[in-house]
Amino acid sequence: MSIYRTNVRFGMSLQNRAESVSSLNKRYLLNDLNKYLHSDLSVNTPYYGKVCALYGLRRTGKTTMMLQSILGMTNEQFDKTAWIDVTEEDNMASLYLDLQKLNEQGYKYIFIDEITKAEQFVRVSSLLSDEFAISGVHIVLTGTDSLGIYLSQKGELFDRAISIHTTYIPYYEYTHLFPNATAEDYIVEGGLLSKSGINYNRDENFKEYVDSAIAENIQHSLSKLKDKGDLGALYLIHSRGELTSVINRVIEDKNHEFLLDAILKNFESHDIGVLHHYISDVKDNDILSYSADINVESLSEQIKKDLKILNYNELKYGLTENELAQIENYLYELDFFDDIKYCTVSKEFSISDNPVVVQPCIRYNQAKSALKALYNDPKFIKLSGDKQEFIYNKLLSDIKGRMLEEIVLLNVTRSLSDCFVSQFRFYEYRKSPFKNGEYDMVIRNKKNETFIFEIKHSSEVEYNKQTKHLLDVEKLDWLKENGFKVKEKVVLYNGKTLDKDDNGVIYLNASEFLEELKVYDRNYLYNKNGITDGNEDNDAVNISIEDDFEDRDI
Repeated sequence: MSIYRTNVRFGMSLQNRAESVSSLNKRYLLNDLNKYLHSDLSVNTPYYGKVCALYGLRRTGKTTMMLQSILGMTNEQFDKTAWIDVTEEDNMASLYLDLQKLNEQGYKYIFIDEITKAEQFVRVSSLLSDEFAISGVHIVLTGTDSLGIYLSQKGELFDRAISIHTTYIPYYEYTHLFPNATAEDYIVEGGLLSKSGINYNRDENFKEYVDSAIAENIQHSLSKLKDKGDLGALYLIHSRGELTSVINRVIEDKNHEFLLDAILKNFESHDIGVLHHYISDVKDNDILSYSADINVESLSEQIKKDLKILNYNELKYGLTENELAQIENYLYELDFFDDIKYCTVSKEFSISDNPVVVQPCIRYNQAKSALKALYNDPKFIKLSGDKQEFIYNKLLSDIKGRMLEEIVLLNVTRSLSDCFVSQFRFYEYRKSPFKNGEYDMVIRNKKNETFIFEIKHSSEVEYNKQTKHLLDVEKLDWLKENGFKVKEKVVLYNGKTLDKDDNGVIYLNASEFLEELKVYDRNYLYNKNGITDGNEDNDAVNISIEDDFEDRDI
């Protein structure tokens, strides 16, 4: 019979489990975890009395990182390492007694997986710091219910925990984890990992993931809380059985770039809305006729059914601003949402923050689900199969193109934190004719050097179409008049990188460009000599991010 109340493993059992992930590539974040494990926890040191909490959505590598850190230990460290798997039957009292016993036995590295399953974790989690970390025990914890981790860090573990957020997986790290991946793969499958190291999204229903990783995550944590405190609004939605639908509603609206108040309006799909724009370019009479007669309302109803989304006026009790704010805040804290900037140039100049889903595969799959509703539209199914396929693929290609813009903007925004990064949208603002249009991305560094970008999903060079905004004199004049000193004009696309042309336009491969952002990741730089990703030739990209985008000594 075990002398422990919880499921504790060490020695050969732990070694075997750790070796199960030995073939997987390592996340760059592993460096942060290793720094904690090798830190001095004595008084007057930065890590004194602190535990380390891995925090993020499911399938972002938390447990794998813990096991990989164990594989990197010396024999002496490993002999002092224990692992605890917490179950629903466990409570913090049992865990406390086992930690006491392990500490007395000389274990100084203790990993606790699924700690949010322990009864009363949020209420008494400070004992992990106050009783054990303060005595020199390195404690690493994670759990499926990230809301519980988040709440503990706001309360009991406030200023007692080192946080490592795992949700965001940038493109350059994704291609390190999956060396043969492309930008197209990242659009379709980026953001989530599987236990076996292959792309999670390929075989998993994304709606089930959203329900389990987010909605059920919140519901589980709420059911564990004795004192609902500031989460009372969420608890009321949970008690009405509407939390999953409301969360899907919020995600869908944010996913389609609606403003907050759009959540309270009737459902409308932004992706279906682009149908008219594209079909207008097609000469086929049947397709044009369908475009004119499309019933967006009936398609929206089908999408609602697919995504299990209730309209605001269909919810039994309605939603308050406080309830919506709590859900949105939690999704931002989990790194599920982040903001990218849009600048509007019209009669007035304005800047707005617009939410984007950090995991591309969720954005992509939700858009695909919206498009599948076409096949339930009576008029659409009367079209021939090839015409249906044309419409579907045209819309899907447009969605991928807009997603590539979002991916580039988000990756650059998060990597170049000292730069101003935004999309610029131009509308008529002068009495004389002014060409509407946009720069897909504008980067301005601290030296006021500005880089303007056109971003295309295509792998073909279509010069006039792709450079018309970059070379538009009125837009360039506006930038100059308003203090933007244009240094480079760039087309990012899926084709080969080309030399600068006579008009000063550079064509860059989007994958190579996104790869180069790794030089701004301190964990990549720290591990540069020890991590090989097979893409070192990317240093030859024509625009030197390292030298030009930021005044930073790498």
